[in-house]
Amino acid sequence: MKSARHENIEAKEAEMHPTEFGNLEFDRLESAGGVEESTELVAKTWELAKTRNRFVWPLLVGALAIYFGLLILVLSSPAAMSQSLYGEINIGLAAVAAQLLVTVAAFWAYCTCAAAKFDARAASLRLHAQQATRGVQHV
Repeated sequence: MKSARHENIEAKEAEMHPTEFGNLEFDRLESAGGVEESTELVAKTWELAKTRNRFVWPLLVGALAIYFGLLILVLSSPAAMSQSLYGEINIGLAAVAAQLLVTVAAFWAYCTCAAAKFDARAASLRLHAQQATRGVQHV
């Protein structure tokens, strides 16, 4: 047997447009007294995302510039790429090895930065979100 409150919520859901379910969740948090905490968590989450994006997007643009720059260089001057540097190693092979090293360096830079700046903040936000929703039942 369902409670009157549960039936009321189900009736609201049946009449709602799918984009209005966020409002229902807000109402649920408001009735539980967690709106202020929820708003603060959302603000902190957005700040973490902005901080991460300020690092990730320039890194991505740089990596793509190197990748497509090398590709254009190889396609536009194949004779230069075939010049020997040392024995069987030519400029093209050295350029590909440099591209691989840049890829590994970018991956290492992101992992190091994420571990130092983002992971602890994300874990803290997750813990606060779990604590804020503890005892509040989702409908």
